[in-house]
Amino acid sequence: MLWVGKAGAFGLMFAFPFFLLAEGVHGTAADLWRFLAWGCAIPGVFFSYYAAVQYTRLVPGALADRGLAATERAAP
Repeated sequence: MLWVGKAGAFGLMFAFPFFLLAEGVHGTAADLWRFLAWGCAIPGVFFSYYAAVQYTRLVPGALADRGLAATERAAP
């Protein structure tokens, strides 16, 4: 597992409740929650997409290893 995927999920899990809090309050508190929400959401989305690209690069090797392991098990 890549740490960037975990960081992206962490950021997005905090961003959504912060957006909801921003809609539930008024005034300066709403601005603060909205600022925190965007501060978590933007890096969260970036890290999530970066992790997706990294995982697509790892897939061919993982599939090749899986195929190699299956042929080793099948051999007598």
